[in-house]
Amino acid sequence: MASEPRAAADPYEICLPDEWTVTVEDPRVVYENGDATVRVVVTEFSRNLTLYWWVDVATRAATDNAWTRRAVGPETTYRDHEAAIDHAEELIHEAANGREFADSPPVASVERSDSAGRGDRRRRDS
Repeated sequence: MASEPRAAADPYEICLPDEWTVTVEDPRVVYENGDATVRVVVTEFSRNLTLYWWVDVATRAATDNAWTRRAVGPETTYRDHEAAIDHAEELIHEAANGREFADSPPVASVERSDSAGRGDRRRRDS
């Protein structure tokens, strides 16, 4: 059962730009810009006693409630949490420096198949 979202200290200790916030929504950590139009989400999950991480970007219009996942690079499953966090931090700083993720294509829905409720993705070991 997922816990209620809560503002918390960043478990990954990402250096956030001004106006960005972090919220822990087990098993996810959500980084959101001050305008609430860009989110970078790190999701931790396990499969067969191995930990994995995903990094996703989502956008929405300032007047919209629905988030749209965006294809901003290869969909990758990380086995190394440091590589996942480095990728998340890079995306956060790109957004803070003006990258328009809303121009990236939306991610098509995927069949949910594993313990984190996500479909298969390619694995990156570093």
